[in-house]
Amino acid sequence: MEDQNRVLCVSFDQNNASFAMGRDDGFKLISIETVDVLNTLYDSAKKCNYWWKLLTHRKHENTHIIDALFSSMIVASVSTDSPHKLLVTSITNHAEIFNCTYANPIVSTLVVCFEQKINIYSILPNACKGIYVIHSLRTPDNLIALSDNVQNSYLAYPAETAIGKVDIFDAVQLKFHVRISAHESTLAALAFNASGTRIATASEKGTIIRVFNVKDGSKVIECLRGTKRFVNIHSLNFSADSQLLAACSNTETVHIFKLVRSQGYFEYFGQKLEEYGYFDQLSKYFNLIRAFATIHLPSERGKQNTCSIALFKNIPHILVASKDDLFIYNINLIKGGECSLLYQHRLTSNVLNERITELVVEENCFV
Repeated sequence: MEDQNRVLCVSFDQNNASFAMGRDDGFKLISIETVDVLNTLYDSAKKCNYWWKLLTHRKHENTHIIDALFSSMIVASVSTDSPHKLLVTSITNHAEIFNCTYANPIVSTLVVCFEQKINIYSILPNACKGIYVIHSLRTPDNLIALSDNVQNSYLAYPAETAIGKVDIFDAVQLKFHVRISAHESTLAALAFNASGTRIATASEKGTIIRVFNVKDGSKVIECLRGTKRFVNIHSLNFSADSQLLAACSNTETVHIFKLVRSQGYFEYFGQKLEEYGYFDQLSKYFNLIRAFATIHLPSERGKQNTCSIALFKNIPHILVASKDDLFIYNINLIKGGECSLLYQHRLTSNVLNERITELVVEENCFV
């Protein structure tokens, strides 16, 4: 049965084990137990006592930005009704940890991103403490990335005056770390790997995705999404072991890259061209990594999807969340190719685990 409340946003947590969903009537925290089982951890519109609902529910209506801290019950949210106000809430304690109104609308949450600055906060047990402000930025499209690794906690954002360049800020030492010349056109997507040692970047053209070493800014690998058309890549996600990279765009196709160079024909030919110094641009083209696997979403063209790579029984699966559905695909780690749809969860349904598609498993697909 369809729910009349719209899904306004979906964000996976840092472990890809759960996701937060902003809606007209508030927000939900949902854990992904197995491929076919989702579990509602919290529903701001229903799962709360009378006084908690009376005091806080309306603050969470029309939630269009929502992030949960790992798999905890600490949530940062912003409502379209109050785009200048940030709420950080402890669901477990039924208490607001932080409530602040800013002069400019908030475009990301903790760091808190505005169009011309980024505020960095430290989350304490019962409060949030502002510890640093990065000024003179231009982030109109909410383009930042935060590495949550304890040893390598970095913040990435577009350089203010240099198109296509990424500035990396050390969020522990609170100092500038390195600038990376990533692309020749405006940046469109950024993502750190789990260890905070690699960062993936994409530009507005959407043809090339690059992966860099965060320590010194050196280029590690280049991935070719496609050359036939420019697309808007808005979601990049590494697997836990950094061997796979998934990319979502405004088209119906999701690309998955295997970040290990194989010595196929293209790579061999490109290497030989490079060795002999011929056709520098041509050799670079042949050295690009092609998509190892792909997903073709059903009728999802033009929607802003979010992708992640999650482990179920230590086997990687590709998760794609739209504002209507959560798709879960398997990936053949040996052959690659087209991924198989295992399950489709309707996020707008009142019945959380309502099956939209049949479970399909190919033989030897998890080898």
